[in-house]
Amino acid sequence: MFPDSAIASKFACGERKCNYLATFGVAPYFEAQLLARRGEKRKAAVEELDELRAKRKRTQASVDAMTKSADKYAEEAEKTGQVTLISKSNAMRRAAKEKTADIQALDEAVSKKETAVKDMSMDA
Repeated sequence: MFPDSAIASKFACGERKCNYLATFGVAPYFEAQLLARRGEKRKAAVEELDELRAKRKRTQASVDAMTKSADKYAEEAEKTGQVTLISKSNAMRRAAKEKTADIQALDEAVSKKETAVKDMSMDA
């Protein structure tokens, strides 16, 4: 069985002893290794989910700031009659609209990742 070791080459065991060694010796070790790997994957998925949520929050804050600035430019344009301020307001609104599309994509990504993390929890 073990040709390279003089001591190990004398090792022999029957069916019952081999079953006992596999069940109570080797199996718990491999089971612990599998559970540790599963935990690492879940932890990484949760961290990625947190990053997606943080990115969504930052993007939403950016959209809110752009909308507020666009409103401010529009009000200023009404008061002063400057056309350039209307142009700036429109540009801000366009940028905010694009960011809103990014938010929707992030919402979908967060939803998918939440489902994946939930499935990982159920498998445990």
